[in-house]
Amino acid sequence: MMEAVRVLSFNFPTTLQSVQTGILSRPPFAAEAVSRASDLLRHLEGRPYRLMILTMPGDGLEFRDILPIVRNPRMPSSSGSVMLLTPAERVEEHRAFLHKGLDAVLPRTAAPEAVEAEIARQVKVAPRANTRVMLRLNARIQTQNSMIMCQTANLSPSGLFLIHAPTLPVGTVFAFELMLPKARDPIAGEARVVRHALRNKEKFEGMGAAFISLSPDDQKLLQDFVARSGGTGGA
Repeated sequence: MMEAVRVLSFNFPTTLQSVQTGILSRPPFAAEAVSRASDLLRHLEGRPYRLMILTMPGDGLEFRDILPIVRNPRMPSSSGSVMLLTPAERVEEHRAFLHKGLDAVLPRTAAPEAVEAEIARQVKVAPRANTRVMLRLNARIQTQNSMIMCQTANLSPSGLFLIHAPTLPVGTVFAFELMLPKARDPIAGEARVVRHALRNKEKFEGMGAAFISLSPDDQKLLQDFVARSGGTGGA
């Protein structure tokens, strides 16, 4: 049986929720998340973690304050990897801690794929192969005020990227229907907006959303479809 990889995240950005519902939700990961400084300290004192993903500053904590605590030889996780997510304008400032207790630093606005790849590198777990397929499918989303027809630019078992649709605020939950090729009925569920993309920075302008409600049957249909389309079918 594969040994669990314990991960602790602190103040994890909502824009990266697809990372939590994706790579961190699958074996061998056993992930825990906290948002308060007191809970972070309690978890660090209580059990060992292979990887700690810290988003700072957060809840009054600066990275320079928490690093000596994490690396204290008496702490259970003192030998674990430490990954920092910080505002883009402070990335260079925190690079000074690399090889001095910090193992990786990324801007908190990094793409989910970049964060997943760094997590995999830190714990030496193979990242997902192609679990996201680039294709255009018609989708219909229902907000509180209207029904909107749009298209997907890419699709994975944990979420989708929508184009040709009004950009909803990050955190917005919406109902959706998505018709897969050759399917008799659409898959349907709920998703939450986790990030926005601008054309001058990414290939498409639109919004990424993570699935939060999907029936087991529809989840299986989606995984099989992604696998047939060139992905591995992982969540």
